Amino acid sequence: MKISEHILRFFFPPKCIVCGKVLPHTEKFPYCHKCRDELNDAKIFSLIEKPLPSVDALTAFYRYSENATKYSVFHAKKCFSKPFANFFEEISKQFLDETKVCENADVITFSTRRLSEKMAEGFDQAEEMAKIISKISGVECIKALKRTRRAKKQRLLSPEERFENVKNIFKCTADVQGKTIVLVDDVVTTGATICAAAKALKEKGAAKVRVVTFSL
Repeated sequence: MKISEHILRFFFPPKCIVCGKVLPHTEKFPYCHKCRDELNDAKIFSLIEKPLPSVDALTAFYRYSENATKYSVFHAKKCFSKPFANFFEEISKQFLDETKVCENADVITFSTRRLSEKMAEGFDQAEEMAKIISKISGVECIKALKRTRRAKKQRLLSPEERFENVKNIFKCTADVQGKTIVLVDDVVTTGATICAAAKALKEKGAAKVRVVTFSL
C-alpha cells in the first residue's frame, strides 16, 4: 500500500461492507472479524455436475442466504472496491485450488451485465471477477457474450417468468468451437440467466460450460 493511501485511510478509515464497523486503516480486506467469520461459514467450494440445462458443472463460493454474502454481492455490483478485489483475489486462490474448475479450460468468460447498469456503475462485476480468476489460473479471459435485447429485471419476476424473460437474450460473438469454457457470474438464483448464457455458448459450438458464481 502506498504512503498516500495509508494517510488517506488513517483519516478516512475503511468500514466493513457488511455491518459498517470501522476497520483498522491497515486492514487489507473489507470485513470485520465477525462478518468475515460469517462469510467463511457460508462457504460452498464444491462442484455440482450438470445442475442446469446447457451447464456441465456449477461451482460456487458462498451461500447467498447469509447476510455477509448478500452485502458482498451488493458491494460488488455497486462498487467493486480495491479491498473487495483484494479479498476476491485471495479467496479465489483457495477456491480454484479446491474446485479445480479451471483445469483444462480453454477460456474464461462472463455473463454480461445489463447495459444500463454498466453505464450507471461504470463496470461489470462479473467481468471484474472473471479477470481476477484469469490472472490466478492463467486461463485467458475473453468477452464472448453480447446481450441481444433489453429485458425486465429478474428480481421482479417469478421463477417461470425469469426463464422466459432471458430466453435467447445472449449471443456468442467469439470462436468457442470445441472449447471448454469457464463462465463467471456474481449470483445464481433460479439459474435462468446463466442457462441462457451457457446455451448461447453451446449453440456456437462450446464443448463444455463450467459455471463459477460468487453466490448461490
